[in-house]
Amino acid sequence: MFKTKNGMAIPVAPAAPQGPRAVAKRAAVPTIVSADMVVEGNFQSTGELHVEGVVVGDIAVAKLIIAEGGSVEGDVATLDLRVCGTLRGSARAKVATLTASAVMTGDVVHELLTIETGAQLEGHCRRLRPEPEILVEEVVTEPEPEPPPPQWSNGHEHHEHHAHGD
Repeated sequence: MFKTKNGMAIPVAPAAPQGPRAVAKRAAVPTIVSADMVVEGNFQSTGELHVEGVVVGDIAVAKLIIAEGGSVEGDVATLDLRVCGTLRGSARAKVATLTASAVMTGDVVHELLTIETGAQLEGHCRRLRPEPEILVEEVVTEPEPEPPPPQWSNGHEHHEHHAHGD
């Protein structure tokens, strides 16, 4: 999970089933707030949200695209953020892109940030350190055995003699 400063978590979709009887899972269709819609309330999803209209509320999704002409007023937490429209609120994203038509008022916390020429940003940017990968299985390492002493061609072991000087 990826968390926002107010504790709102971004849900991550579970892994697809594996094995011979696994059914191929289609990618989910993104949720779309069309240009003629105004939505008041919070969004939380493991999928993708496209905002072409207006959203007033916090958003926690895996991927968020605010289209040109679209507007979000609220805090955003996502793995992948693309702003082409207007965002008034803070954003926390693994990857954030503000396109040339973007207008953002608020702070951006990110791992990777792209700001295209022409984008308007009024706020602070802070880079996150990448989260370490979590290992699913415990790795057990055993010490490697010591290599056998070198053998000379006559079959006898070689013993080193050191001269000690004063």
